[in-house]
Amino acid sequence: MINTPTRLLALSLCALMACNEEAPASADRDPTLSEPSDLTCAIESVTPLIGEKPTALETLDIPAPFRVIRPGMAITEDYRPERTNIDIGQDGRISRVWCG
Repeated sequence: MINTPTRLLALSLCALMACNEEAPASADRDPTLSEPSDLTCAIESVTPLIGEKPTALETLDIPAPFRVIRPGMAITEDYRPERTNIDIGQDGRISRVWCG
């Protein structure tokens, strides 16, 4: 027999899955892009700097928006596919580059 908290969790998940519908195509969207995932940030130009000190970023002309995220730094969780996120590791070097 399934206990009540587990049953409630299962019902909640089913309800959420039922609400998950794809948004209709927008007339404002660029027709040359097939999916929203086609929007990109400057990941290709910044990724080669992984392992370098953050001062290496000064050699690039990174298009806005971008942010440098240091250890323990609070950031917003909004997803913006055109934004370049540059993580600085505990060692003070660029550890990861990602879009979002």
